[in-house]
Amino acid sequence: MRTMSVLETSALSSDFTWLISREHLYNIRRQESFNSYFKYLYGEEILRSIHQLQDLRKKKARLLSTLAFLLRCRDQQVVPVFAQIRYPLHSFQISKILQRTSFALVRERINFTRQKLNSLDRQSLSTHLFLTAQLAPSDWDWA
Repeated sequence: MRTMSVLETSALSSDFTWLISREHLYNIRRQESFNSYFKYLYGEEILRSIHQLQDLRKKKARLLSTLAFLLRCRDQQVVPVFAQIRYPLHSFQISKILQRTSFALVRERINFTRQKLNSLDRQSLSTHLFLTAQLAPSDWDWA
């Protein structure tokens, strides 16, 4: 019977540990939730970044629909309820001033929404690059 040297034993134990941890990760991936998997594998900071990226994507989707609505309103010369300005006196000149002001509010909201989208794009890009550096390529299926 051959005896193993200390070096061979440590190499074997590290391979065995890797096998156990790999099997453990497989079980976690199969049975545990998304949060538990990433929390165990990468830690709280990465999990927070993943949630932040998901939230940024949701915000972007909402802002894109808002922008589409505002652009349609501007193109069709329709003033949304939130931009309608009322004044107690009524005359033709007053109504024209109020209408121009209402359209200016719509244009301002369009510009604000575009700026907000630009800011969200920059945030999501930096978060995405951070996660790309941290996560394994196979984990992007989960994120």
